[in-house]
Amino acid sequence: MTNLPTMEIVVDLGDAPRLSEVARYFEDLSSIYNYALTIYLPNSVARMALRVVRVRMSSPLETVLAASSSFQPVAAVVAALWAVERAIRLLMEWQMHQLELAGRRSGGSGEDREDDDLEALLERQSEIASSAIDALEQGAGSGGLERAAEGRDAALSAARRIIRYRVILVEVDADAGKGKRRKR
Repeated sequence: MTNLPTMEIVVDLGDAPRLSEVARYFEDLSSIYNYALTIYLPNSVARMALRVVRVRMSSPLETVLAASSSFQPVAAVVAALWAVERAIRLLMEWQMHQLELAGRRSGGSGEDREDDDLEALLERQSEIASSAIDALEQGAGSGGLERAAEGRDAALSAARRIIRYRVILVEVDADAGKGKRRKR
């Protein structure tokens, strides 16, 4: 068990996702986390990679992640994890909103309407992914943002891919490993 904070994420990647799709999902989470850590801890030479504490591979994919080392200030790790949580939660809330709207519109129009809806949906997904990365940046110092400019593009691309999957849960547990167990 780790003494560092953990983040639990539950995502529906589909009934039988390809291994490459699962690997890409984990790479995307890592890109977003690395960007968050870079902007919250800009002067650090060493980086803390995310480690998998627990994973359940069946659908939906359940993952518990933690930082790998205690060399960095734990407060920076918590800030980075909370920033990632805030970004992914924004994606999740937008997805829930879209499901509600789709339920209301299920009366059905024509096929042209569906094509227009799909194009508009893809454009909104891109905007929401950008907003999620903006939300991640809230609270970061300007020095971190300046040094992490190239990481922003990778994080934005990752958010644009993650939004395609239904996010069911995202939660940071800052008390992980301190003898406290979360109730489910």
